Amino acid sequence: MADFTPVDHKDSDPEYRAAVRAGIETLLGTPIEDIQDPETLLGEWERASPHLAGTPSQRFCYLADGTFESPYDSEDSPRGQWQVEPGRYTETTWCQPMPEYGIDEGTWNPETYHCAVTDSGDVVIWNGDGSLLLLMKRPAV
Repeated sequence: MADFTPVDHKDSDPEYRAAVRAGIETLLGTPIEDIQDPETLLGEWERASPHLAGTPSQRFCYLADGTFESPYDSEDSPRGQWQVEPGRYTETTWCQPMPEYGIDEGTWNPETYHCAVTDSGDVVIWNGDGSLLLLMKRPAV
């Protein structure tokens, strides 16, 4: 397929992508639809890994200016950035310099994932083989 663009090196071909997506739907017990509108993500979310029992959720806030607040923020780092295209989510985070590893300057790290929404409005983000799976729910009031 000429229009197949993988999200990462694990997203090998359209058939494999469809099989991973079907597995995620089975795991969640609900159909999922690609996110079309970036405004779907605006606001506060609790983000967790549904297949890792006991993993605590983390609060993220997606802002209209294309940045997000996360528990990983620090005062000396720029805020992370996010972008949604139909079925794709890109998160760009700042990595501090690590001179002990020969990295003398900070750098931006973009990561692209698949993203979809469930019938109940939860958001699902996953990598090419589904080994990273995040479920985002609106916080309880």
